[in-house]
Amino acid sequence: MSTIKNPATIELNDIQSLLIRGHGQLPVCTFFLMQIREAREVRAWLKTIIQHVTPADHYDEEVSLNLAFTLKGLRALGLNEENLLNFPLAFREGMNSAYRQRILGDSGESAPENWSWGGEGLEPHLLLALYAADQKAMEKFRKLHLEYIERHSLKVIYQLDGYRR
Repeated sequence: MSTIKNPATIELNDIQSLLIRGHGQLPVCTFFLMQIREAREVRAWLKTIIQHVTPADHYDEEVSLNLAFTLKGLRALGLNEENLLNFPLAFREGMNSAYRQRILGDSGESAPENWSWGGEGLEPHLLLALYAADQKAMEKFRKLHLEYIERHSLKVIYQLDGYRR
């Protein structure tokens, strides 16, 4: 039996902080689920927002920002179908495919047509996840990013605010 050697280093600067840190030190959060209206405008926003995405090699005691895309979001940005085929099947099918509904038990009251977001017409293209140390820091951070969102042809379809006790 052979073993696979671990890489000498992990490129933490190329991984979003949430995947490594979990943001336990930042108990206040806001999640913006958004749809792309105009790809050109959103690509401009991405060039700006990328500077604010918190990499795993950075520790901030005040705020952190992470992004996630759905298949429909990547398609709306113009990623070609050949590249999209490289993503795992579960990602490509989405949460509301008939197969996923069966294996997850999403029927009746839990069916996609009853979801607050994610069902037909309310499928997000991307998630902007904001984390902060306290409510005051979150209000300032949220306001800044809402201004970016409003200027760059993104539509917030759902906002979820939370905190850890």
